[in-house]
Amino acid sequence: MFLRFFCFYILIFLSFSCDNSKQDDNSTQSAQKQSIVLLKTVHGNTLIRLYPDKAPNTTIRFIELIKDGFYDGLQFYHVAKNSFIETGDPTNKGKLGSGKRMPLEANGLKPKKGSLIMKALKEDRHRCDSQFYIQIAETNFLQDNPLSGVVFGQVTDGLDNLSLIQIGDKILSISIE
Repeated sequence: MFLRFFCFYILIFLSFSCDNSKQDDNSTQSAQKQSIVLLKTVHGNTLIRLYPDKAPNTTIRFIELIKDGFYDGLQFYHVAKNSFIETGDPTNKGKLGSGKRMPLEANGLKPKKGSLIMKALKEDRHRCDSQFYIQIAETNFLQDNPLSGVVFGQVTDGLDNLSLIQIGDKILSISIE
């Protein structure tokens, strides 16, 4: 009798364990299906392809923030002309974010023109939150600093619109296509 109950509980435990891994797989599969982002600014629309296979956790978190409307209305608070633009901090100072920190995924991808890069935290270069860069020109600044963040996407259309961004310009909306 005891053996039956023991086996029964083991089976239940294993079934719950399998369900959780399926949920993680579903999150990754969902991120892969939702890999195109539409970023709208006053300067026009930009399409960005995400890399769920290269930075799965970063992609999933970015999609969650988009769906929560976190980025809508945020300002671009750092603009390095002929280099990159930066947003993702509600205080517009580059110090805070959504409040949910996660490990930075090292994937070996080098930033290039049009790269979407999740910014590493200044106080802990091995973690990130919600701040991101978009590299708008060929530059070595982000390439020469491997702890600046993780590449998790690439602009596919509308990069010229982003080169017009100025400090204080806002994200009108950002959505998954």
